[in-house]
Amino acid sequence: MDIKNNTPFEFIAIPNYDKEGREVFTNIVKGTFSFSKNQPLKIAEEQVPITMADEYWGEPGQSPIKYESDLAVFKPTTDLILLGYAYNYNRQKIKEASVYFSIGSNTKKAVVKSEEPTGKIPLYLLEDFYTKRGLLKLKQTGTGFGFYPRQFKPRVKYAGTYDEQWKKERSPFLPRDFDYRFFQSAYPELITQKYLKGNEKVYAVNVWADGPIKFNIPDITLRLKTIFEQKLIEEDAMLDTVILEPEENRALLIWRQMIPCQGMTMEIRGFEINMNGLN
Repeated sequence: MDIKNNTPFEFIAIPNYDKEGREVFTNIVKGTFSFSKNQPLKIAEEQVPITMADEYWGEPGQSPIKYESDLAVFKPTTDLILLGYAYNYNRQKIKEASVYFSIGSNTKKAVVKSEEPTGKIPLYLLEDFYTKRGLLKLKQTGTGFGFYPRQFKPRVKYAGTYDEQWKKERSPFLPRDFDYRFFQSAYPELITQKYLKGNEKVYAVNVWADGPIKFNIPDITLRLKTIFEQKLIEEDAMLDTVILEPEENRALLIWRQMIPCQGMTMEIRGFEINMNGLN
């Protein structure tokens, strides 16, 4: 299979099935951008690989997810993720900090606390979720900025119903009431109403040692060609994930498209990825 990637970004094409059990290819482009104070984003020299499986802050299954897998089949809109630490701009040790994060019209504020004074407080401390323990029902949703766990409401309700009827009629495919919103991995208030298009303003406070973060999402269009033996599908990929990592001075942007190919998977001959913008 021939892949012609005319961008500096990472690319992967994955055969999969849509929620109706039809064959599709999910094409994913992941771009890494660097930022510095009072400067626009620029394409980073080192590009972060596509995340193939969930990665955790600590012990898998016992600590919050640091990076959720990038391999979702499809996302209906854009996830906004903030990873890292809370800082005091005066470089003083702190026991709590108020964090603000916004992209476009989506905003979120939260206070993160530490038991002891420290130079920076991990934001993942906000991602505490509790469930039933014995006879006690402990209900608390995390207040963080990272990846929202799949097993908690409201996200889990989009997974659909896995019952006996599903086993008889649909397994191993997704249930009839599955909703693609299950693949949205941000906290609910950080999931956009529409896909980001570029030029949206990014603003974050108390998460970077050099002060507030201000820049615009790059105005980039990624057009992908899926080349079959006897036809060509050419469409723009949609920007469906933005991950801001102040500690690394970088932002990760992920574009995705789902291409139907029922009965034609073996006829795919290659892919071509082209970029317009960010000259």
